[in-house]
Amino acid sequence: MVVVIIVVMVATVMVIVSLPFFLKFSKDQPLYKDPFEQIGNERNSLYQSIRILENDFLVGLVSVEEYQPRFDTIRSEIANILRLEDELGKESNSIEKEIRLLREKKK
Repeated sequence: MVVVIIVVMVATVMVIVSLPFFLKFSKDQPLYKDPFEQIGNERNSLYQSIRILENDFLVGLVSVEEYQPRFDTIRSEIANILRLEDELGKESNSIEKEIRLLREKKK
């Protein structure tokens, strides 16, 4: 029984230690994804969608009946993204204040 437990423990340790060698990480792909960057990318893609929609409308590819609901949908998504950015910014500022206060207490 003890031998089985030892074998299982050794196998588990070997899997954990060797796992990073089998996972493929790209140099371009960071291990940590910045939430501000992700939200910014989402916001920029939504702005690009509005520009494309406006161009399609001006060229005549999109009718007025299609344009307005699509524009309103994208605009509400952008508003949600901007609210989320604001909340993350406030959260980040409060965390920085807490860190600053803790550092001042240590002094």
